[in-house]
Amino acid sequence: SANCGQGIATVKPVENIHLLGIGNAQFVGADHPRATGDSAKTLGVRTYGTDAGKAGCKQTGDWRNIGILMANVAHFSIRGITLRNAHCWAISLEQCSFGTIREITFFAETNAVIDGKPERILNRDGLDLRRGCHDISIDTVTGYTGDDSVALTALAVHERPAGILESTEVMGVVPGDPSNDIYNVTIRNVLSCSRGCDHIVRFLNASGVKMHHILLDGVVDTSPDGVCAHAAVRIGDRQPAWGGVAPLGTAYAFQVRNITSKARQAVLIDGSLTDSVIS
Repeated sequence: SANCGQGIATVKPVENIHLLGIGNAQFVGADHPRATGDSAKTLGVRTYGTDAGKAGCKQTGDWRNIGILMANVAHFSIRGITLRNAHCWAISLEQCSFGTIREITFFAETNAVIDGKPERILNRDGLDLRRGCHDISIDTVTGYTGDDSVALTALAVHERPAGILESTEVMGVVPGDPSNDIYNVTIRNVLSCSRGCDHIVRFLNASGVKMHHILLDGVVDTSPDGVCAHAAVRIGDRQPAWGGVAPLGTAYAFQVRNITSKARQAVLIDGSLTDSVIS
């Protein structure tokens, strides 16, 4: 969305953006991407990029590697699109609301062969809802991803301005701001696998950010032989870098049901959760 970008310190709200794929609509990543991965990944060391080691070129990934990036958008839709070989997260939404995402297919590997040489490309999530997303419906996600297929991540550990290149989020962060919360999200019919053996659906909130009133109905783990996700559904995390386990009462009102899994754990609760149903 054109309201955000490098050097834009105030991301103004915009409305009514719709991406509609007609026929065989595909977004395809480069054969030789200049950079891949998130802002914590060094090019040529942890993830591929032809800019690795080049003077004057940034040596870590950032939000510019994202395939479709929307920030502070209300009343939106994304439908009928296939995304192949994204350079990082295929779709990332920040503080977006009242939207619909339907009939999306991802194809991405963690391990790629480029010019006959095996290369590692990290952070190839499918769909990520970041801080501040609410009132969003997701229905029918298929294919496979290098990392999490669908992830809701609400992290606000350190204050950060918007529009900088030292982050994989284009919007700024104000810890403690209630607008960081993720809520009223419905996810149905995820038929996917994580080729990087991560998660098919992941819910992650930390540093006091709340995540609540979430419905996940229908996950089918399509992992082939030799691929085993860490968990089909993972709720929470305990990493110290994100503030450890989220305080009890910040993740609540989840309904998780109809999970078909080949993963090590069908549902992993790795943080706090209350007032929820898993069936």
